[in-house]
Amino acid sequence: MKKYISILLSVILAFGGVLCVLQSSLFSPRISIDEFSKQVSVLNSTYTQYPKRYRLIVQAKGRIDKLDSIDCAEGYGDLHILQFDNADSAKRAQAYYNNQRSVKSVEEDEVLFCADAAYDAPYYFEDLEEDGAAYANGHLSWGSEFIGTDSYIESMSEPSEYRQVVVAIVDSGIAYDHSFFEDRVIRTNYNTSGTQAEQGGEYDEYGHGTHVAGIVVDNTTANVKIKGYKVLNDKGKGVKSVIVAGILKAISDKVDVINISIEGGKTGAYTNAINTAVNKGIVVCVAAGNKRQDASKVEPACVESAITVAAMDERGNTASFTNYGSLIDIVAPGVLIGSTYLNDTYTSRSGTSMASPFVAAAAALVKTTHPLYSAKAIERFLKRNSRESDFEIMNYAPILDISHTTDSQEDIEPPSEPVTEPSSEPETEPSSEPETEPSSEPETEPSSEPVTEPSSEPETEPSSEPETEPSSEPETEPS
Repeated sequence: MKKYISILLSVILAFGGVLCVLQSSLFSPRISIDEFSKQVSVLNSTYTQYPKRYRLIVQAKGRIDKLDSIDCAEGYGDLHILQFDNADSAKRAQAYYNNQRSVKSVEEDEVLFCADAAYDAPYYFEDLEEDGAAYANGHLSWGSEFIGTDSYIESMSEPSEYRQVVVAIVDSGIAYDHSFFEDRVIRTNYNTSGTQAEQGGEYDEYGHGTHVAGIVVDNTTANVKIKGYKVLNDKGKGVKSVIVAGILKAISDKVDVINISIEGGKTGAYTNAINTAVNKGIVVCVAAGNKRQDASKVEPACVESAITVAAMDERGNTASFTNYGSLIDIVAPGVLIGSTYLNDTYTSRSGTSMASPFVAAAAALVKTTHPLYSAKAIERFLKRNSRESDFEIMNYAPILDISHTTDSQEDIEPPSEPVTEPSSEPETEPSSEPETEPSSEPETEPSSEPVTEPSSEPETEPSSEPETEPSSEPETEPS
């Protein structure tokens, strides 16, 4: 009898080992994010004869039945991008996946646009100093003084004492040879937009990404670098699946801040990518959108874990075009903002696209002085130190102001539960459990534990009060 029991146990153990191997093969990454991005880009450029709604974005655990799709991009995390050659096949597949327990979400791919406000009036700064400064304070726009950039920088010690902080610009690329960007650009050669400039790589041919990048550089210290991820083409158009892949690439590059000045229709594709970024301590700033509608109707503006930014003008009024609603986290300058442009020139543009990088720049400065702060701690720091507003339409979201900041135990939170790279496991929602990160500043953060050196994993420290954020449904398109 003992012999039979021994044999039975051996069989069970062997079978369990097989199951472990199978589970590992289902959930471990089979390709790199670079290879996955190339696959997505090929789908986008190869099947241009088909409407984008013939392509589905499926998030599912493990492998899935591809049904009668004619091509696909998969093997990174839980994303599967499936190409169909007719509407009926795509609709049947969407219905099928909606009924599969392993499928978290399924949606049609779509084209998004870089939507600046209607009255943008480009102009070139002709009588300027060599560095392009348009104002006496040496900055390119009125927004720098408005948010208190110089006051914050003056309160810092020598920039050489700070570590490098990287801001990812997920947009139309960056004109990386612009004189204003000297020593501030880290090249990525990341281009999945479907168009290629003569200069190569992530070079911007549309101007939107370059303008956004200039706002970040104009409002940060020299330790803050920018990286361009070109996901919009030379007409300012992009595809949802391509943009999501660009966000995942920025996460894998371990940047500190991601700016997404893009808006679009209802979707869930952004949510997991942004949640993963925030869980990893990456601040994600997104434009609220320019359709004068509730931000809950567009994504990524409605993604809870992102900092959603609305626009205002120099007189202190909300911009006529800006989206609004209870999901607005903060309001920043977004009307007639001067910044860098193509051909080593400068131009003025308006839009929540311009408001978002002001917050991204402020977040980069806070990350510089508080390297152990989590993404949510930085968001709380910015909100608490900003000016109160009477913008009822924005649910009284504060006005960005970093001119007179103070540290507070209220800002500190514990890191969320460890989240693996999207390449290995499905992304998780940012944790609401309290955790904390100590400040690296000598000036005190009430803490019960000694400060440790920054690490890739969020540092913990008990928070006095856990904070939660309003939830909403997602949506997408460049703003």
